[in-house]
Amino acid sequence: LTPTSTAVTFDFSLESNPSPLVTILNPTEGQIIIGDTISISGLAIPAGETVATVEVFRGATKIGESLDPNFSVLWTGVTPGSYSLTAKVTDSFGLTATSIPVNIEVQAVPASVLVPTASEYKYFVGTQEASTPDTTAWRQQGFNDASWLTGRSPFFSENATGYSGNTNLRQFMGSGAGEGDATCVFMRKKFQVANPAALSDLTFDIQVDDGVVIWINGVQVANLGGPGGNITYLSLAPDANGEPKAGLVPVTDLSMLVAGENTLAVQAFNQAAGSTDFLIELSLNSTVGSVGPTVESITPLPNSVQLDLTFVDVVFSEPVVGLDPSDLL
Repeated sequence: LTPTSTAVTFDFSLESNPSPLVTILNPTEGQIIIGDTISISGLAIPAGETVATVEVFRGATKIGESLDPNFSVLWTGVTPGSYSLTAKVTDSFGLTATSIPVNIEVQAVPASVLVPTASEYKYFVGTQEASTPDTTAWRQQGFNDASWLTGRSPFFSENATGYSGNTNLRQFMGSGAGEGDATCVFMRKKFQVANPAALSDLTFDIQVDDGVVIWINGVQVANLGGPGGNITYLSLAPDANGEPKAGLVPVTDLSMLVAGENTLAVQAFNQAAGSTDFLIELSLNSTVGSVGPTVESITPLPNSVQLDLTFVDVVFSEPVVGLDPSDLL
């Protein structure tokens, strides 16, 4: 500067480090969830270089954590009630932020739901037949699936953005990037039916990309976009239209059901080995018949005179439970 220089001024401001951001995307505010398993997912954006951890809480109790900015935490064994969920992100600078609370209501699964969504299955990726030499044995009740993997639905694979779920099969199928070229997955699950005769029908609620065939106790009961004929591990869904395919598939012939434990067998298919995505999620719901059991016969006959009554034999039109001798008085 010289004595004749004009004045020089500087404008500056002091700004603090930006804060990280985190939000819960699923479930949503006010959502009612039926079941005891909840997948909590969302997005965390660090102020530093990376996300160090994302912790998920119900109230002040920690549910779980993730190291992924696109975080997902599975909460199991949830009891019915109202909950407030939050997520807390900590980035590589040690800066933290907490999400806006998401309030949800959890309700118990109705007795009519035999298999809820987000259910646990035994599964086998279709790199070969699920059972040999009998390639249909895996659909039967007595098949031993102890060596199969265990996962929770939805089962999915996604090479870009779109599908998400609880069991990611991208390394096996639906990557479109050579990571895996399997085109199907086999799934098995046990479910209970107390009294098959009391049910009038079943309904599958399905979402699938690209197709699925379903058996109960070895009997085929549903097909949504799946192949027909002799189905093998090399079978493909006929097309990839309407991704995902979604629909209600009724089952009116319930002759395959047994009282007690039943087996659901599911084979879900892609349309091609080079497909870039895959999805399968379903629930199985039952409808109780509107007509209750009726009395077909009574021994001794009503209004007859018995000098030594030692028994009363009542035959109903269908199996009944919870009958007490005092109910006959």
